[in-house]
Amino acid sequence: GLAAAVLSFNRYSQLVACVMRRLYGCPCAAYFDDYDITDQVAAGKSGKDALHYIHGLFGISLSGGDKDVPPAPANPFLGVISDLSRVVEGVAVMRSKPSRVAGIILAIEDMLSAGAAPAAAFDRLVGKLEYTTSTGAAVRFGRAALAVLREFAGNSRGGGNAPFTPEVVLALRFFVFILPLVRPRVFRLWRRVRPPVIVYTDARYSPGEPEPAQLGI
Repeated sequence: GLAAAVLSFNRYSQLVACVMRRLYGCPCAAYFDDYDITDQVAAGKSGKDALHYIHGLFGISLSGGDKDVPPAPANPFLGVISDLSRVVEGVAVMRSKPSRVAGIILAIEDMLSAGAAPAAAFDRLVGKLEYTTSTGAAVRFGRAALAVLREFAGNSRGGGNAPFTPEVVLALRFFVFILPLVRPRVFRLWRRVRPPVIVYTDARYSPGEPEPAQLGI
């Protein structure tokens, strides 16, 4: 019953986005219960007005308050800030919300202090890390560390507070260090992109060594 209700709800938001695009010519997308409208400056808030109007016709009103974000050159959507303030120069920027990154780091530090975490909370943390490292970042990173965390999450499905292994502690510390340094994604919309910089790397891991891991570039 619950699964069917969720699927029906998602189909409704997809229907509304479809109506927005086909009847109003408005660039609208939906992800579960979140809508995104990316329109020209000249359109003002007409897209949002149309979205509210359609929901009113269907008898399901939209949330207001801080969930109803006014149009702006840079706005967050699903934890990622899309900055189109330089789009006339052919540049668009996407970056993770600073508050989201800070929340992830705080959660990691709390878990490290405890040396363990409930299985459900740890699983949510890994999901947030996977999403953050593949959306608002210049490149996808930390896949080796994520593999360690995902394996640990899979082995602790019992729901208890399984103590962290040394590998899990190192992986968590890696993200505490690297997340504040991550560069945003920059898209060049119509300018020629310069040739890529190719970096050759190699790594080793020897658990018994005083310095178990090394990276060569």
